[in-house]
Amino acid sequence: MSAGQISVPIVFRGPNGAAAGVGAQHSQCFAAWYGSCPGLKVLVPYSSEDARGLLKAVIRDPDPVVFLENELLYGESFPVSAEALDSSFCLPIGKAKIEREGNDVTVNHCFLEDGWLCSKGL
Repeated sequence: MSAGQISVPIVFRGPNGAAAGVGAQHSQCFAAWYGSCPGLKVLVPYSSEDARGLLKAVIRDPDPVVFLENELLYGESFPVSAEALDSSFCLPIGKAKIEREGNDVTVNHCFLEDGWLCSKGL
């Protein structure tokens, strides 16, 4: 809205998605709803390492960010690599992690026109 002229470094962090002991109307994912707000970054980490690295990144980000977490995973333990435990570990916002090299592609999200995808054989 301000064309990048005003910095609003704030992070809203909270539970998202299914939760224990609540009805279906209280278990929805809000990522798409928040994502429709212009200028608002929305992150939903996949793993414990993503959560650690991305939370550090959003705290340093000059823009408003919503950081959504799976409430059912609160209080659970997960393996974390030595790299992720390093105090300097930080992941870039907006860069996908390649889990496995291969010849196929999965398009999770795309704003590009169909013509571009077709020209690439996708």
